[in-house]
Amino acid sequence: MLTLATVKVKKVKEITNEIVTSFGAHAQGEWQLIAPHAKFLYEVTRRLWVLSVQDEPACVIGLKHNTLLGAGTEIYFMLCKKFNSHMRPLSRFIRRALRRLVKVFGSVTVKIDQDFWVGEKFVKFFGFQCQGKVCSTQTASYNLFELRASWL
Repeated sequence: MLTLATVKVKKVKEITNEIVTSFGAHAQGEWQLIAPHAKFLYEVTRRLWVLSVQDEPACVIGLKHNTLLGAGTEIYFMLCKKFNSHMRPLSRFIRRALRRLVKVFGSVTVKIDQDFWVGEKFVKFFGFQCQGKVCSTQTASYNLFELRASWL
């Protein structure tokens, strides 16, 4: 376990029920869609971390294998209820982590639900730029955002 300031980072193999119950409203909805396919999610996930503050989960970050050649890696965030109350140290930590990821992979992508304006604002805060609509499912349409080393 790595500790930076008040943020504790724990590498995990799967998302436990304790973490799922601490998810925020949007993450709960996303998890309801993902849960039946969790085994597949874990297979395509390179790394999975839980960021905690004061021993309470604040955010889950996962790195997925990207299906596009030369497109770096894809990251996903699932924010917990406690994220907002500890936003400053978590934001600093995530910014530093994203810089390191971009140096290693060349670029990092993330998909955001078109109806989730808070998520779009969140990734734009970290320097991601919209690359356009990427995919649609029966329940949602997603925009692709990318962060490149040259943009940092």
